[in-house]
Amino acid sequence: MRNTLKFCVVALTMSATLANSQITTLGEAINKAGMQRMYTMKMAKNYMSIGAGIKVAEATKELEEVSSQFNENYNDLMLFAKTKDTKDALTFAGTIWNKYREKVNETPTIENANLIITEANYLINACNVVVDKLVAGSNSKAANLPNLCGKQRVLSQKLGMLYLAKFWMISYPSLSKDMNETLMTFETSLVSLINAPENTEEINTLLKLQQSEWNFTKKSFDIDSEKLSPTSVFSSTNLMTRNFDRGVAMYQKLVN
Repeated sequence: MRNTLKFCVVALTMSATLANSQITTLGEAINKAGMQRMYTMKMAKNYMSIGAGIKVAEATKELEEVSSQFNENYNDLMLFAKTKDTKDALTFAGTIWNKYREKVNETPTIENANLIITEANYLINACNVVVDKLVAGSNSKAANLPNLCGKQRVLSQKLGMLYLAKFWMISYPSLSKDMNETLMTFETSLVSLINAPENTEEINTLLKLQQSEWNFTKKSFDIDSEKLSPTSVFSSTNLMTRNFDRGVAMYQKLVN
């Protein structure tokens, strides 16, 4: 009797977990697919952070959690995908993910850091195709807004990754160029979001707060400074990501 009761409890727990992980709306699918891009870059950032000796315990924990969450989201998206185009895009992304997952979870070495950056960019591009396929399947004019806001999460983590790579003295050829382009794209996209006519009062409040925070913190991202602040950048990029994550959830409601 006791074993039967234990089995029932486990079964109910597993059923609840599976139910909670399922995607039920297109807006949620766009959000989760967009998060895959951010998770990809966050794993690369954590890799650089561990290698550089910055917030090692926190970065190690984040890397494990994000790797696991990426895999869970991937499974959810495969179950949700309705069209062959979307399923094909997910299958292609999954092939790249399997290779990236193995490399990024290895002990960080400065010799492999360039490969991590390169493969992270490949995976982000593949994930971006998935997002585009999902957005194309929506009739809502607001469908691109959670996508655009979601890209800010990616850019936030990319800024942190490039900064920590610089601190670790990675000889990535286009590091300074990539940093400048990422900063410019981040600021341009933030302005586009602020000016979106579909914004609710709640969204506008959040974006204005983020704009104010960005005006204060963007000076920290100067990789040519004589005194780098990797610990501060690690934390601030996570804060920005959380802010834009809230924004995506708000935009998601407009699509649903």
